[in-house]
Amino acid sequence: MAAKSKITGRHGMKGLQKGLTACLVVLIIICADVLPVSAEEEKPSLDVSTAVMSSYVSKGLQITRNSVVIEPSMTVGIDGFSANIWGNLDTHPYYPGDVKQNTSSNWTETDLVLSYSRTFGLLNTGIAYYYYGMAGPRNRDSSDLRDQQEFAFIAGLNTLLSPTLTVWWMFDVYSRLYYSFSISHAVELSKNVSMKLTTSAAYMQSLMNTTDSDSATLDKIANDGTDTHEKYNNLMDGNINLGIPYKVTDHITVTPTISYSFPLCKDASNFIKYNSVKGWSDFDSADDQFIYGGVNFDYVF
Repeated sequence: MAAKSKITGRHGMKGLQKGLTACLVVLIIICADVLPVSAEEEKPSLDVSTAVMSSYVSKGLQITRNSVVIEPSMTVGIDGFSANIWGNLDTHPYYPGDVKQNTSSNWTETDLVLSYSRTFGLLNTGIAYYYYGMAGPRNRDSSDLRDQQEFAFIAGLNTLLSPTLTVWWMFDVYSRLYYSFSISHAVELSKNVSMKLTTSAAYMQSLMNTTDSDSATLDKIANDGTDTHEKYNNLMDGNINLGIPYKVTDHITVTPTISYSFPLCKDASNFIKYNSVKGWSDFDSADDQFIYGGVNFDYVF
């Protein structure tokens, strides 16, 4: 969250520089190892897209409220390796409470992602590194949102419903494991139009020391909205997503989407309300389920 950018928060600029340096080093290594061997076999791909969404919801948490978000993305890939940069522009940031808090701009997040995927028969596998550059409205204790780092490990089957397990390991300031199991099914409606339904269910396990001042973000939350100082270790959120890709040309695809995010247990409901943007100041009236959607414009070179 993930998941904001001045590009970064209080600890963000130095962290982002380290992240950018790490990404550059890995990309150089990838290019040195892959390009000479595979240049004749596969050409690099470039995918540029922009999503216009009614809300930004990540891992069950609502990051924006009552505003449209614009999310540009660019991915370069070759032979299973890819590098991506993604951003979030909040057209009308929501400020908890009565006092407008500090924010550098409407540009609230910049993510950098390096990934590698490979298929072994029916088994699809992948690993990804995420760097989240954060800014935007401050959090409940009035400190700037902090940059984060995360690894994702993916394993799926190329069979009916494409069952896939993804394990997200967040480290650095905050530490937790987030397990997401998903299934999906696509149906071709016509030559240029298809429909894809994806459902997922998640489990979250905090790895934080509950005596740490930052642990509240990953602690179990009581029914009255207070921190129990116990590690969260339970089911988290479910999500249902419907997308209808329309292939305008061989290179351009427009995809309307709609999603429904909801808690899978009472602990998840309290956690989502506490950590979503409205819950920062008003737990009792905060939401724990969200319906959101929009349109994604995608161009593949």
